[in-house]
Amino acid sequence: DIQDGDTPEIVAHKYYNDMYRYWIILFCNQILDPQWSWPLSYGAFNSYIIDKYGSIQNAQSQLSHYEKKIVKTDTYGNLTNDTEIIIIDAAEYANTTVGTSTSTFNDGDVLNITVSAYPVYQYDNELSLNEAKRNIKLLNVSYLNNIQSQLKSLLK
Repeated sequence: DIQDGDTPEIVAHKYYNDMYRYWIILFCNQILDPQWSWPLSYGAFNSYIIDKYGSIQNAQSQLSHYEKKIVKTDTYGNLTNDTEIIIIDAAEYANTTVGTSTSTFNDGDVLNITVSAYPVYQYDNELSLNEAKRNIKLLNVSYLNNIQSQLKSLLK
């Protein structure tokens, strides 16, 4: 996960001990435009929100969309990896029944399904999109020299 204020050069220096290998990080993450595809720092994010929505308060009060979240747990309360978040419209939001239902199977296993629905405001939506960019892929250091030599031969 990228820390606040990290740039591709900083991450390359931290991981590869060479800031000029920043291009490998961009390549591995299919980033063509690091200005908008890289996560914004906290200060830059707030400036972006103010430029786009007029103020942080406007972004926090403007509805982006509604979401319905469905979480399934087993007999012991463990998540079953079936958590779903679905974008829904205002009509479905108004008609969504929230709560938990339980199904018991013949073998005694229990499946709990919890449904919740909530509005998502522009600020939270933008923040979620920005934070999702923080998780990146890094090329294992042991492959670094091989990748660089292959690229050099391809570019000749």
